Amino acid sequence: MPRFSASTSGIIQGAFLLLAVTAAEFFAFKYYGGMLKNHFGGAGFSMPTDFRCFWINGAIAAHQLPASSPMASNVSPFMYPPPFLLIAALLSLLPPLSAYILWLVVTNASLALAGRLVRLPWTAIGFGLISPPNLYSIAIGQTGAFISALLLLGFGLARTNPVTAGIAASLLIVKPQFFILVPICFLAARNWRALGAFSAGAAILCILPAIIFGPSVWQHFLFGQTATARIVLNKPWPQAYQGIMVSTFIMLRSLGTGLSAAYAVQFAVTVTATGVAAYLWLPRGPLNGHAKLAATLCLAMLATPYGYIYDLPALALVLAALALRPNSPAALPCAIFWLVTSLYIFISMVSFVSGATFLLFLAVYLCQPQAARA
Repeated sequence: MPRFSASTSGIIQGAFLLLAVTAAEFFAFKYYGGMLKNHFGGAGFSMPTDFRCFWINGAIAAHQLPASSPMASNVSPFMYPPPFLLIAALLSLLPPLSAYILWLVVTNASLALAGRLVRLPWTAIGFGLISPPNLYSIAIGQTGAFISALLLLGFGLARTNPVTAGIAASLLIVKPQFFILVPICFLAARNWRALGAFSAGAAILCILPAIIFGPSVWQHFLFGQTATARIVLNKPWPQAYQGIMVSTFIMLRSLGTGLSAAYAVQFAVTVTATGVAAYLWLPRGPLNGHAKLAATLCLAMLATPYGYIYDLPALALVLAALALRPNSPAALPCAIFWLVTSLYIFISMVSFVSGATFLLFLAVYLCQPQAARA
């Protein structure tokens, strides 16, 4: 059989990566671009469903809109903790169109800045910004770019700038399902400065909403919104929103598994992901650099039952950075990531919710010796 040189193999991998990304972007722009275009059709701007939920609940919290207003009817359940209202209330001070544009500009600029701070090349950042997960987040006005920026800063700056990393990680309280691995990783790394900044930031963010909106805001969240979140998560397959989820729990539900068994397996996956993350973050752990960051991002997604496809832009940026290196072994996983995420909704409709399987594949691959050298 003919033997290929390293340079020939690199050319083949690069060509496949380019072809896969081009095809994935075609599908993503066509589908998600169509969704974005629909917001500006008809009589005027129509707020995307998720952003509408943020804006309206922010307006209610800021006493700019009564809860009984017709505009507040038929809005998606607001299942975010009170610190998110600090952001939503500010957005509600602007008209919906201006608020939506500002949200997209600020969150995506934050993601690009976070990418640079963790030393990702501009090319990788550009690919990440137009990755299918981020395009979907843009189309529905979700938090994907913002949460991804915080994940990159929290996990990517822990060694070089622990205070900034801890503060950024504390902001993840707006989506507490991504809180799980943060203290574990900081503890495993014995990074006391990052852990201290994280703890202080989280405490302040818990107190501020109670001061601004009143103590009852936490009572409403703990006894109302969390119950709603459980109801939403426990609904039988299929629900429209379940096809864009990437957790082990929803994957099992899509395969017909009962609630108790799905929760039990998700708990086992969460514990395992936590243990692996702790091992990776030991002072002399097996990974470093961007490979460690990418593996941690995969584990953070596997650890929660409440992860969505639009939460993956950070992983897209880091995978692109790894894949763009000469003769990179990450080219194939990156190409598959782009294809899977661009077609994810359709894959979920015709088969099952496969995101957790794909994230597990990526996590295992990134922990291999060839990835450790990336």
